[in-house]
Amino acid sequence: LGARFGHTQKHFFFLGGAFLLIETKGITELALVFGTTWVVASVVIAAILTLILLANWTVAIFRPMRPHLFYVGLLASLLAGYIVPVHSLMDRGWMMAAVMSSALLCLPLYFAGVVFATSLKHAPSLPAAFASNLLGAILGGLCEYTSMVWGFRNLYLVGLALYALSWLFISRRRPIQVVT
Repeated sequence: LGARFGHTQKHFFFLGGAFLLIETKGITELALVFGTTWVVASVVIAAILTLILLANWTVAIFRPMRPHLFYVGLLASLLAGYIVPVHSLMDRGWMMAAVMSSALLCLPLYFAGVVFATSLKHAPSLPAAFASNLLGAILGGLCEYTSMVWGFRNLYLVGLALYALSWLFISRRRPIQVVT
């Protein structure tokens, strides 16, 4: 069965798990900042999709060969999110709190999008990469429940660990050259 369907690509598996975990955490915390309405949820999801589009644009324009620099930005932005609680931004006025909390919660998703798009260019098998990423997303959904044990804020540390594992397992293969 494993030989027939290929092997799980651990790099993409952990990317999927961490992305879903951090995305859901960001949506939940921004709902606490702005209020929980369908309009807020729509705006937050649109912002996340825009960040993913910007990440793809970054990869298309600048063509980074390796995602290592973006991993540093990703891990640093997750650490900043852990150190600076969103509720501490509330005393700076609603508009400033909205901008700062949105940046704090969404910046990791931009870096993750660049890492994913850069890694996908070098993936030995696109179907295996997408399948591994989807399986990892299931792991990320399950990891959300760790907030009941460790606390909601500590989901940053779980996401940080998953992204660190993804960085550890990154494929070092060269992209396949197509001769036309």
